[in-house]
Amino acid sequence: MAQYRDTAGQIHTLRIRLKHRRPIIDATEWDLLELAHKPERLDAFLRALAEDDDLIWALLGQIEGRTPDELMAEADGTTHEEASSALLEAIADFFPAESPLRAPMLELLERTRAAQQAATHAIEGQLLQAVRGWPTNSAGSSAAVPMSG
Repeated sequence: MAQYRDTAGQIHTLRIRLKHRRPIIDATEWDLLELAHKPERLDAFLRALAEDDDLIWALLGQIEGRTPDELMAEADGTTHEEASSALLEAIADFFPAESPLRAPMLELLERTRAAQQAATHAIEGQLLQAVRGWPTNSAGSSAAVPMSG
């Protein structure tokens, strides 16, 4: 089941139903059912998701019955990554198991999660390198890095 956790610790479970179709179309102009029949629209939709963070939150808002601003008020970068992955999973789950769209969507989800993990490791490595290059002084020195307070 598609889920993500917000900064307040609340777990959001995403399940797209046909009742969400009209509100999603009205809010975003994307028709999830149309994606199953028009591969060129699916490609455009996936590109839009990759390029437009507001679209992700607009979709989540319609699925969860809340405004994007309400959802983003309890979100940070980690929440955004988890919510994006959960949205892809919910879209894949929306289609029947025998749908030709389901396997490619699940593969995209796995590739997205792998890319997010690789990016996290790359950034972590860069940050560790920067920290290790930072000059340090003995514990008794008052010339240590100043802390704001």
